[in-house]
Amino acid sequence: MPPPEATPQSRPSPLVGLLRLIGAVAVLIIAVIAALVVLDILPQDVLATFAMKVVIVAGIAAATIGVLTVLLPPRN
Repeated sequence: MPPPEATPQSRPSPLVGLLRLIGAVAVLIIAVIAALVVLDILPQDVLATFAMKVVIVAGIAAATIGVLTVLLPPRN
């Protein structure tokens, strides 16, 4: 039996990398919007009008990713 450090590592699928990239971009966008609201560059009432639309789009994106992970076969 080979030592644990000599066992081959499985490579993450490209879908995982894409999900990480989308998550990183989403966090960056949220941070920028929060900074703009704190600095009063973006008024809170403007943010409130778009908040529900942002939540709906995020829900659609999450549902799409969930369906894709179910439909796409795992790579071995």
